[in-house]
Amino acid sequence: MHVFPMRSERSCVAGACVLSCVGFLYLPLSYASDPDPSVLLQGVVQAMSSVKGGAIEVTVHKTVWTPGEQKTTCTLAITFNGDKRTYVQRSRDVIIDGTTADGGKSKLDRLEAMNNDREAFVKAGLGKWVDMEVRSAWDGSSFCQYSKEGGAAYRPHDKGSSEYICDPRNLGISILSRVDQTVGDSLGLNNTASLAMVGREKINGVETWHIKVVSAAGMERHFWIEDTEGFRVHQSKSVDPRGNVRLQVNKYDPEDKRSPIPSSILARVCGPDGKLRRQLEFQFTKKSLNIPISSSVGTIASLNLPRGEPVTDERRGRRVGQWNGHEVVPEEPDEATERMPARSTGNRSRPR
Repeated sequence: MHVFPMRSERSCVAGACVLSCVGFLYLPLSYASDPDPSVLLQGVVQAMSSVKGGAIEVTVHKTVWTPGEQKTTCTLAITFNGDKRTYVQRSRDVIIDGTTADGGKSKLDRLEAMNNDREAFVKAGLGKWVDMEVRSAWDGSSFCQYSKEGGAAYRPHDKGSSEYICDPRNLGISILSRVDQTVGDSLGLNNTASLAMVGREKINGVETWHIKVVSAAGMERHFWIEDTEGFRVHQSKSVDPRGNVRLQVNKYDPEDKRSPIPSSILARVCGPDGKLRRQLEFQFTKKSLNIPISSSVGTIASLNLPRGEPVTDERRGRRVGQWNGHEVVPEEPDEATERMPARSTGNRSRPR
């Protein structure tokens, strides 16, 4: 194993690849010895940065063992332009009445006690199945969501979400990243304690370089990177300080040699005991990259709210107004007071 010092981003980018302004153009690297792992990681950053925007559609199959097996399927449409993104996620899900004194917490606790068996939960009369559509928007600093059940609200982005809201350019690296997480964050470049080249390995018949990154907090990340076709990440693995393991294997369209975004992803999460806890399969059904995108993407306007829809700001714990078809306008105090009790919080059960 060879350990190398980190290089600056500017020098690594210059040494990693050349990108055209109209698409993807990669120059394969040749090495007298093992390459500097920081050059390969910065090649991944540069390749993903070449994807300026686009429209992506994905079908996600999720299996959770809690310990009972629960399977769910959803579809996800992502439209993005730089850091601005709009998501539409559709699924069949269970909702719980959130207007009770405890906001539905006792029912969520009951669901957990039932090993998240949602069929049994609904049969017991504790919730009901609905076809859900959740729309989310991120403009680079503010996160807002809308659904018929949960209403429209600005929400704290650092609290996470039960929806898939990561940057689509992160999907080939980590499918469970935060909405504000960059490709460099996902690769561990911004908090690195050590960086090592493990060696040359084949993943699904493709020659890759295996790189190990360890953060200052003890998070261990592994990446298997191909350096001849757009610095694609064919496999990634993370091990947190508690011993939880996440393994992700990516496959790419053999007819599309330029795109750094996979055509399918299989991810598995195991606990410290080695038992499989969760599995996610992503099948990309549409990828249109570097195309013109509406200027409203990432804003509340992109959520297509019904006219008159109340909008709250959960970050500040107050109602901010209602949607008039073009923007959020203030409500009269008596109108806001009258409408508040009628709005359900729309708590949804989603085993994580």
